[in-house]
Amino acid sequence: SAVIVAVIGIFLNLAGITSTPHIYLGRGSNEGSLFLLLIGMIPCMSLFVATKKPIYLLCALILLVAQVLAFSRANMILSILLIACSPIYMLTHRRWLRTLFILSAMMLTYWFQDNFVTFYDALMNYSVLQRIALYEEGWALWLQSPWFGWGWGSSSTLTPHTLLIEHDFPHFHSTYIQFIVELGLVGVCATIAWVVGSFWLIFL
Repeated sequence: SAVIVAVIGIFLNLAGITSTPHIYLGRGSNEGSLFLLLIGMIPCMSLFVATKKPIYLLCALILLVAQVLAFSRANMILSILLIACSPIYMLTHRRWLRTLFILSAMMLTYWFQDNFVTFYDALMNYSVLQRIALYEEGWALWLQSPWFGWGWGSSSTLTPHTLLIEHDFPHFHSTYIQFIVELGLVGVCATIAWVVGSFWLIFL
């Protein structure tokens, strides 16, 4: 299903029916690309490592092309890492050799970081800039009331007054930012304790 979504998105973009980054019908570029990562890329690379069948690698590359066209930077980087790291686990089962490969990849990433940053910045789009502005505004609001926040549900009132963006959004487009702004550190810690305690009672 994820590969079909990717193929349709690529075809619509090539046909000129849609335009980047909105290549997915009915969904935004980030949501569609996240679907491709979770429902497509991770299963494809897991099956590729387990079966060594090239068809799964081909499907993964198709998914990656769709993410690149959608300018979904975070999902694209995670997909590239999955593709790059999967051969390590497919070719050897020795932990020291896997560790050596991973360290080598980290060193190469450090050496070529300027190239990666240039490529990353080239994918900056309007949606990303708007979200960054929302994150910055949310962070500033949290610093004004760090312990107890602004109150549960206050994001729907706070974000429309954000002057950094052109549209009125009902939230910060980040669950983490929204939690910390609304609940503060005390509320976030209480929520974490409640979730952990619930799982503890259920499974133990």
